[in-house]
Amino acid sequence: MVGKRLVKSTLLGAVLLSGLARAEGEPAPAGNPAEGRALFVGSRPFARGGPPCGACHGLGGEGLGLRASYGPDLSSTHADFGDEGLDALLTDLPFPSMTPVYAGRALEPAERAHLTAYLRAAGGRAPARDTAEFAIHGGAGAALALAGLFLAGRKRLRSVRARLLSRNGGSR
Repeated sequence: MVGKRLVKSTLLGAVLLSGLARAEGEPAPAGNPAEGRALFVGSRPFARGGPPCGACHGLGGEGLGLRASYGPDLSSTHADFGDEGLDALLTDLPFPSMTPVYAGRALEPAERAHLTAYLRAAGGRAPARDTAEFAIHGGAGAALALAGLFLAGRKRLRSVRARLLSRNGGSR
């Protein structure tokens, strides 16, 4: 718990410092949540070719497709950093794992605005569950379904066998 707070505090400090570099009075472009979702899931590529956010990050309320587990779940990111903080994070990407992936592929201001709008709209959703949990529940459900089919099939075979035996006069 303390480690998570330390990371958030460090990131917030980096965000505030990088936000100072933005020119005073420069208006942030308006973002479209639908465009942000398209960028997040990768159905619309980034202008400079970076990978989609959803390749590494999960986001609550978006189903199994957005349960990636390399990076943290981003469901509460907007609540933690706000519009300006998210824009600053997406501008400088102070994360060691993301720096080489996006080197030379900085996000455009409009792309940052769209992603911020999408994360704002997605805020407050329950974080995506771990895929291992889904696999366990799915496997258990499949095992139960197969067991049910097996038992139903055995019962059916008994009735077919009984009819065949009665037709042959009960002999083997």
